[in-house]
Amino acid sequence: MHLTRGIFLFFLGFAATTYLSAEPTTYQYLDGNGNRFLVSGDSKKTIQYIPITAEQSSSGTYSGGDPVTKIINEKEYSVLADYFNKALDQKKIRIQNRVKGSGFVSVQGKKKQGYILDGSSVEKKELESYLFFLIGRIQ
Repeated sequence: MHLTRGIFLFFLGFAATTYLSAEPTTYQYLDGNGNRFLVSGDSKKTIQYIPITAEQSSSGTYSGGDPVTKIINEKEYSVLADYFNKALDQKKIRIQNRVKGSGFVSVQGKKKQGYILDGSSVEKKELESYLFFLIGRIQ
């Protein structure tokens, strides 16, 4: 009886630990025009493009185009996560104010962080290029 109870508690503890440590990561990126990308690290990896509309733009005419939601494979997700993490880790490319051409990058998972990126930084340009590539829009 005690052995069965011990095994049950072991598996219960293992399941709880696995569930808590397997928190998915969500990345977000806003480009210089306000178009938003959401990247989900759930079991089904997805990228979602949420464009700004003409009504939302400061000019009243710019539109980011049509929205896109797409499933991405593990390799695409891994490359994308590397670009996000590279941009998040580079303190020298962070700026204080959101200005035209800058980008905003954030991650939410075990911890949450977000930064405004200098519009001329290589890391911002690489991340943005790959995001647009994944949704089928080469810039």
